[in-house]
Order: sequence, then C-alpha cells, then structure tokens
Amino acid sequence: MKITLSNILCLFLAAFSLMACTIHLDDEDRTVTVYTDPSFRGQREQRTEREGKCANVPDSVNDRVESIACNGDITVYEHEDCRGASRRFTCDIPNLNDFGWADRISSIRF
Repeated sequence: MKITLSNILCLFLAAFSLMACTIHLDDEDRTVTVYTDPSFRGQREQRTEREGKCANVPDSVNDRVESIACNGDITVYEHEDCRGASRRFTCDIPNLNDFGWADRISSIRF
C-alpha cells in the first residue's frame, strides 16, 4: 500500500472511531461488590454486568448482604430474577440497615 496523506487520514479516523466505541462500551458496564457486613466488610462477592442486566447474588451471600459498593445506580430485589420488593440505590451503600434492606437482597439489576 502506498502511504499517502489520504491513507494516513483514513487510518487515523478508523482508529479514532474504534476508540470511541470502546469507551462507549465500557460506560455501559456496572461492577457491584456485595459484603455480608456493614462498612464494606465480611465475605465479599463481585460481579460485572452490562447495564440493565438482572443477576442473582451468589447463594453464599443470598439474603446476607449488608453493604454494597458499585460504579453506578443499581436496583436491588428481595427475590431471585429481579422479582418482589425493590429499591433503587446510588452507590455506595455502607450500611443497608439504614434503608431497611440488610439481609434481604437476592438479585440486582445493574
């Protein structure tokens, strides 16, 4: 391929477009870390999912979550598969007891 100003410009624009796509995709991911004790202590489980996805918490922490750290708004649910009573939170939540949600969470919508 002959190196021309046109080819260099084309490669630059293609690289820029890919970078913009990558940044956009990363913005849609949510990472949630749940803890079995207040103040981000105790057993910890972490999960990263796409925004809008529902995920059940692992059996080892089901109905035992007392604090949550995350990188975006989430909705927690009382039952598996994002069913039952729910509450939307802006992260981080050091003590779910303050909101009446300690030891109740079974699933999370990211």
